[in-house]
Formats: sequence, C-alpha cells, structure tokens
Amino acid sequence: MTSPTTALRLAAVALALVAQSGMTPVAAQTAQPAKNPPARKGVPPPTTAAQRAALPAADEQQLAAAEFVHYGKYVCDEKIEIFVEKDQRAPGYVDVRHKKDIWVMKPVASATGAVRLEDIDKNVLLVQIPYKSMLLNVRSGQRIVDSCQHDNQLATEKADKAALNK
Repeated sequence: MTSPTTALRLAAVALALVAQSGMTPVAAQTAQPAKNPPARKGVPPPTTAAQRAALPAADEQQLAAAEFVHYGKYVCDEKIEIFVEKDQRAPGYVDVRHKKDIWVMKPVASATGAVRLEDIDKNVLLVQIPYKSMLLNVRSGQRIVDSCQHDNQLATEKADKAALNK
C-alpha cells in the first residue's frame, strides 16, 4: 500500500516529467464537437495508420532510451493490464496497448532516471519509474491507469523492501 506522502511524491514526479517533456496538461479547453469521439471517456484515440506511416527514424538517444523500457505485461490497479512491446515496423518506437487501443510511443530517458514513453500524437504518456508505471492522458491531466507494475518493477520493489528490513 502506498503512503500518502509517497503518492504525493509520485504525483509530483509525474507532473515534473510531463512539464519536462514539453507536453502541458490543459485544464480547460474550448468545447468543439468531435468528428469521431473516443469510444471510452477519458481515453484518447489510438495511433492511426497514417500517423504510424509518418514516423521519423529514431535517433541514437531514442534507441538508447528504448533499451531501458520494460517490455511485456503490466498489471495495474483494478487488475487492468497494459502491454508494452517493441514496434516491429519502426525500430526505437514502442507500442503500448490498453484494452483495444494501441499507441505508438517514443521512448525518452529523463534526467531523473525515469523513462517516458511519449505518444507520437502527444495525447498519452507512460511514465516508468522504479516501482511502478502510470498511463496518463496528457490533454486532461488525468491518469488512465495507475500503479502498473511489470515483473521487473515488482522484483525491484521487493528487493528494496527486503534490504530495508535487514
């Protein structure tokens, strides 16, 4: 269970990462009718085929950041699962799947040691820190899912707790 202090620290780190990425959450937007509203409230639309086709080649920093990503299944709050996989068509990019949506994301290593996976359309952000990850809707500033753990993150957390209890 996460203490209130730890939760506040994690929220502050997530907000700092969003600010560092240049993607600012928007508190209020002018209401405009959407042509194709998202299927689920609060979940931005997935990456389109046209967006995927227009991906620029990954640079060395992006390729290096992709090496720090935990690939595979993450189990989140309420037993929701997300899947993070290498994009087979574009080296250095990552596919993040949540339910039926798939976002193509660009890995970015931060100065804090966290890894950010930035949606190429700048709607979604996956923040990967040592003990957990969270999938954020950048436009609304809301979490899509929280407390996601890959097996590597779970193992790190258990090892650190065991070391503290010695």
